[in-house]
Amino acid sequence: MKSAVQRAALAALACLATATQADTLTEALLQGQMQQSFEGDVVASCGVVISGLELASSGKALVFSGSFAVYDPGGGLVKGGANEIDAKDVGSPDSVKRINPLKVENVWFKAQGAPRTVVLAGSSIGKAEDKGYIIYPTPFKPLSSLLQSVLTKQPIQVGMRVAGRKADQVLFGVVNMSDAQSEQLAQCVTEWTGAMVEKYKPKQ
Repeated sequence: MKSAVQRAALAALACLATATQADTLTEALLQGQMQQSFEGDVVASCGVVISGLELASSGKALVFSGSFAVYDPGGGLVKGGANEIDAKDVGSPDSVKRINPLKVENVWFKAQGAPRTVVLAGSSIGKAEDKGYIIYPTPFKPLSSLLQSVLTKQPIQVGMRVAGRKADQVLFGVVNMSDAQSEQLAQCVTEWTGAMVEKYKPKQ
């Protein structure tokens, strides 16, 4: 009787696992580069461009390229696209020719202990100027946490939903940036924060 109950429980768990379509997380090499923009002579946005390569020894390896940036205390932008390559071809002289573009329906970033980026209420995901990329506005909180994670070298997650697949594929790892890049990003955030305080301070 006990073994029958155990078998039933295991069967139920298997059904539940199949029904939930859990995301797949894999470790990745994430490389970052800071980005910024100006309005006149004042910093208007700060962000990070991220390139990611899934650390796979066989099968297909996921390749990600995208960015996130804060523009305003109300939020910022997320942009991204994805490709796949046979793991055996990674690092080969003609690897660029062997990359297959993927159609992504959604892309998101997430810092530890913070919500992931989502489409800002009242907005929608659109096509970016770069072919194969999508872009959307997102709230400030997840972006703030992401910037902090990058600056303190804490791991983040990069998720994407590929068209025709039933679950997100998620890469995770620490975003590698040079000390000089990190210093520039920290300076950008400091200047941007000061600019926002000045812009939104109560008028006398």
